[in-house]
Amino acid sequence: MEEHFTPDSGNTVDAYRKAAEQGSAKAQSSLGIAYFQGRGVAQDYTQAARWCHKAAEQGVAQAQNNLGLRYNAGQGSGDHFGHYTVETQDGDSSLHTEQGITDTAGNTKIFDADAVDAMPGAEPRQPLLGSAKIPLPDATSAQAYQRGQIGKNLGKYDKYTNSCVDHVSNVLRAGGVEVPAGTGPQIKYLTKAGVPLK
Repeated sequence: MEEHFTPDSGNTVDAYRKAAEQGSAKAQSSLGIAYFQGRGVAQDYTQAARWCHKAAEQGVAQAQNNLGLRYNAGQGSGDHFGHYTVETQDGDSSLHTEQGITDTAGNTKIFDADAVDAMPGAEPRQPLLGSAKIPLPDATSAQAYQRGQIGKNLGKYDKYTNSCVDHVSNVLRAGGVEVPAGTGPQIKYLTKAGVPLK
């Protein structure tokens, strides 16, 4: 798999565009990020999604994750829902996972959020809107569940039946927390627990 595209010193976003148009997945990912951030070009979520789709379809994990984060935030999809991740703590062991959209069809996958953040050229995360500490009766089982989910394809994104809220709730359930089933009850439970959901 290609590494993140970096044009030679002094080049502009035109170098990204030229390489992207020639099919370079890493340049497509970089051009998409430039459009999402408005870096070197006018911010344009439609163009951003277009280029990230092309890179995601070629298997660039960072583009898949960035695309999923943006779709979940309503940038490029027209459907604002928000994006939520879950980090569990078991003694000295910490694991941070998230569900993200991986392609233009809206398929989703579970990612190790910290591994994605560490990729060369990874887009900085949006500021944390809030967090909540929810005690886990069985953190070891929660982390075992998370590890078993990383890389797993979960099908098409649906904010009511297959979203990041479901992933967070499933991790909590695996850790022994009694989270009710269904999007409405899950959101109500998480909100009561202090998780700021939109």
